[in-house]
Formats: sequence, C-alpha cells, structure tokens
Amino acid sequence: MSKGFAQQKTLVQFSGVIRNTHSETVVPYVTIRNISFQSQTFAANHQGYFSFVAHEGDTILFTSMGYSAVELVIPRGLSEKKYTADVRMTTDVIELDVVEPYPWASVDEFNIAFMSLEIADD
Repeated sequence: MSKGFAQQKTLVQFSGVIRNTHSETVVPYVTIRNISFQSQTFAANHQGYFSFVAHEGDTILFTSMGYSAVELVIPRGLSEKKYTADVRMTTDVIELDVVEPYPWASVDEFNIAFMSLEIADD
C-alpha cells in the first residue's frame, strides 16, 4: 500500500447500538465485519453496543443468527473523527416443513417392539 493511499483514508471511531427493527430490543453478540478493510471482525456486547476504529467510506456488515444481514457505509467527510450509528436488524424467520420421525416402519412394528420390552423389576 502506498503512503499516499494510506493518507487518504481518514480514521474514525465507529460506535453504536444494534436493535431489533420491530421490538426496539437490543440484539446482543452481533458479528460485525469491516468488509472494506482486511475483513476485520468485531462483536457487539450483550447490550448490543459496539465500538471500533474504521475508515471513512468503509462498508460494515452486521450479521446475527435469526436476523437479515445489514450493510452500512461509514460516510465520508465527517466533521468529527467519530461516527455513531443506530443499527436496525430485522428478524429473518425460516419455517421448515413438519417432520414426524418414527423409529419403526409402522404402528404394528412399534406395538411388537413395545410389548417385547423387558423391564427391570428394581
């Protein structure tokens, strides 16, 4: 990386809280990745709070199980060397088809196996 390129990227303290879009509750332990700068990875705490150093113009990816991913770009030309965001994540529910597991091929096979069980007397 050339010296000129490094000087063009302004460092900022990026902080914020991650909340559920609908319920306003915090989303804890979200994985936060700076996909513009070496895929640096961070994590929000149990209260949804995060803070780390990034560059103006970096694209930040927020992911958490059960939520849709959110991308956020840190704006360029900030008046201060800090940027605070209120990140909103939407729940992502995937419904699976109902599965009824049976260890036996039929009810008759179950009855035969059940009736032949040897139960201890103790």
